[in-house]
Amino acid sequence: MQVGDLVNQIPADKPSFTLYQWNHNHKGATERSILFIYCCPMSSQVKLKMLYSTVNKAAISAIEGAGLKITNKIEVDTPNDLKEKDLYDQVHPSDEKATLAGGTKFARPMRPGKGRARMTKN
Repeated sequence: MQVGDLVNQIPADKPSFTLYQWNHNHKGATERSILFIYCCPMSSQVKLKMLYSTVNKAAISAIEGAGLKITNKIEVDTPNDLKEKDLYDQVHPSDEKATLAGGTKFARPMRPGKGRARMTKN
């Protein structure tokens, strides 16, 4: 099943959990990823939203307890948010995203009192 076909299988009006075996190519090799997709449309009933968000972790642990290794967990608002490029970026994040817009890596700020001396007015 392709990602486009998956979008049509997920209900767009109520929350749902979906397990998807995604066979794709990465660096010339075919890989198999098991994705746990939690879809919670904004238009669904509040009671259902609360129920699904509460049992989310229990469902994941039951699936993994049955012996299935989940590669990635994905949350979307609507099934239309599932695009093959986005799935690929989730499963295989690139190092380029760790840089800021200017091309520099993010540097953690210094702890208070550990930086250079500052002039203060008395």
